Amino acid sequence: MHIIYLGWYTPYDTKNQNNLELCNSWMLHMAGYTMILLANLMNGPHEELNVGWGLISCIGLIFIINFSFMMTLNVQKAYAEFKYWWLRRKIKSAIAKRAKQQLLEKEI
Repeated sequence: MHIIYLGWYTPYDTKNQNNLELCNSWMLHMAGYTMILLANLMNGPHEELNVGWGLISCIGLIFIINFSFMMTLNVQKAYAEFKYWWLRRKIKSAIAKRAKQQLLEKEI
């Protein structure tokens, strides 16, 4: 029901954030269901070991997806801030040059 709610009502602003939340929720539910298998329901320790590695892989995949998504957003934000700073610097220097030129024209 929780996954259906996330897919239907889209709690975040952007589609990427909603898709990430849906993916996280689905993977965490799968990890939870996998933990049920580790409650002495498997035939032997070898099968429990394989299920455990699958669970570790699922959690690692969640971490990698979230980390890459957050790093992408932060790099985009840093690039936008740098571009804004660079444009402000260019505009300020252009305004200063224009003002200097106008002062020199008035003196002549």
